[in-house]
Amino acid sequence: MVTSTVIKCMVYNRVFNFSGLSTDTKPTGKYEGMDIPQGSRFLEINTSKRYLYSAGESKWYEDTEAGGGGVDPGNIATDEEVEEVIDDIWP
Repeated sequence: MVTSTVIKCMVYNRVFNFSGLSTDTKPTGKYEGMDIPQGSRFLEINTSKRYLYSAGESKWYEDTEAGGGGVDPGNIATDEEVEEVIDDIWP
């Protein structure tokens, strides 16, 4: 259960892009009633680690090819932008 932060989800190219803290539980199976697609991504914002989702196994794997180097704050969607995308997809 997420207690320290809200996991954010943005849909891009038919995969979910999640972000949260390393201490957050990564969602598996479904997110807000929708199946989490193969290849979805999770970014731990406090460690810059990235994970890829295996839908067949309902498991997250660390993306060792992603490198690291932090996050460009200019590329992070605001809460309003995320809500707008979700509203467009799931009215």
